[in-house]
Amino acid sequence: MDSKDSFLEKLKPLDDLQNLLDQRQRFALDQKDQAKTLGFVLYADSETDMFRFMCEKRIGVQLDPIPNTKLGRIKLKQKKDQEKAKREDRRVVMAVDEFLKVLKKHNLDKNHTINRTELEAAFKSEEFSTTSCEILFGKDCTVQNAFDLLDKEKSGEIDFRELLNFMHGTGVQLIERFLGYQRKNVDGFFDFFRTIQSAFKTNVQRAFVSPQDLDRTVGINTGHVGLTDFKLEEEDMRFVIDQGYKSTMTFLKYFAAKEELLKNADESLQKRIQSKSSTLEYEVKD
Repeated sequence: MDSKDSFLEKLKPLDDLQNLLDQRQRFALDQKDQAKTLGFVLYADSETDMFRFMCEKRIGVQLDPIPNTKLGRIKLKQKKDQEKAKREDRRVVMAVDEFLKVLKKHNLDKNHTINRTELEAAFKSEEFSTTSCEILFGKDCTVQNAFDLLDKEKSGEIDFRELLNFMHGTGVQLIERFLGYQRKNVDGFFDFFRTIQSAFKTNVQRAFVSPQDLDRTVGINTGHVGLTDFKLEEEDMRFVIDQGYKSTMTFLKYFAAKEELLKNADESLQKRIQSKSSTLEYEVKD
């Protein structure tokens, strides 16, 4: 590494710190050889990360079994509860999706409201299953009961805002799904701290992380060990170290495979590999 690229040199002068911390300066985006920089992203199994999905497509980074420690048992129970809630959420989302599709199909005048006739046609549609109807409106719900439930302002038509409010009532939060994070219940200081940390991390990633950084990023899933889990047993610490080692070795194998492909490819193929490398999966064997 050149002496001018050392950490201390990169922090001078402090008056120009805003520009020095610019993404292009920190990660050499404007340099010809960007492969000389490397980043590490750590996230617990219960956390959401912008790179997580792509990093975990690399073969060899899957989690080892959670150790039988006090923290491991607590997090395993939480994970089972979360998976149960996710399954229920998925059922609701699929039901809402079915309902919106049939509403769109039977909104014959293509305006921004739904009248009773259009809602009745949607209810009778074979594309709106009885199961989905019961999930959203309960058993034995008639068209009139559903219309009264949706038409909160009693205008004789269901507008977009009323439909959106109904969806929120089922638990499907459109804005939160778009943003990538959701409302958190805060029951104490540590919940508050974790929520602040999560919001800060999300905003930093949106501002500074881009897909082109993926090829030089090692994603490490720390499993049941989160940022604020301070009381760790020996097995917990060993688990995190092993995950870091395994993820780093997997990244290096993928990196070596890509460099080998680039070295042996012609110019046109090199460009294709470089442009698609963030979405390609290479199965690299020992």
